[in-house]
Amino acid sequence: TSQDNFGIASRLAKTLSVELVNVEGRRAPQANPDAVDLSMRGWSILNGGPGQDDVKRSVALFEDALRIDPDNSQARVGLAQAFTLMHRNRWDPERDRILARADEAVTRAIALSPNYAHAHYVKAEVLALSRRFDAALATYDRAIALDPNHAAAYVSRGRALIAIGRAAEAMAPVEKAIRLSPRDPDLFIWYYVLCHAHTHLARDAPAIEWCLKSTATGKSFWGAWTDLAASYAWRGQKAEAAVAVAELLKVRPGFTVETLAQDGAQYSDNPTFRKEFERIVEGARKAGLPER
Repeated sequence: TSQDNFGIASRLAKTLSVELVNVEGRRAPQANPDAVDLSMRGWSILNGGPGQDDVKRSVALFEDALRIDPDNSQARVGLAQAFTLMHRNRWDPERDRILARADEAVTRAIALSPNYAHAHYVKAEVLALSRRFDAALATYDRAIALDPNHAAAYVSRGRALIAIGRAAEAMAPVEKAIRLSPRDPDLFIWYYVLCHAHTHLARDAPAIEWCLKSTATGKSFWGAWTDLAASYAWRGQKAEAAVAVAELLKVRPGFTVETLAQDGAQYSDNPTFRKEFERIVEGARKAGLPER
């Protein structure tokens, strides 16, 4: 249908635009790179599903761009997104300061470019990390209204729904994101969010299926191993649960049941979320994760 063709064309355009940024960003650095060039190089790093060192390199590039042009909205949004990644992954000990810097950068970007969809998405990420989930949902919706093909906004909308005790509603937006961007570098996270929604609903078999898809991408996220350990334990699959715990401890050395419980308490204070999360904690305990 024409609607299907439009969707395919939109995905192709998104793929090409991301690839253009990546190609531009991988060029040899110029002697005096301007703000746009620096920003594109920073975004090239962020678009690749970056690790800790990569994110720190992108921060330096965005900050250099903003020294040249303080009104560069793309650099401000890139800086804010890098800071949200640092906060979410605990890559900086001063997490509150990092989140405040993200908020400052993205708020300024929205003031400069109010119809910049990705700026609203990053603002929503900051709100979600601040546990202001209702405001985050409204802001994800604003990003989607400005760009209906913004796949990551649908995924994060699903994450926020889990956080407010509405895990059953989280799957549809994440599944839509996968249809929009089926080869996305963050697919391993998206599969995990589907797994996590099922884990919250005590649907252990589909949770295992989605978390295995996440780990099969070759990228490790500690949450996937946690949910696998808990789900296997609840199903009485002790050997598989033990393997998941071992993999979890490779990704997060020193991780304990106590740390997991603290993570959940810090993430959301919604009563439904907390009750569901208690079952995950108990499952991790059954799987053999060290208590403390």
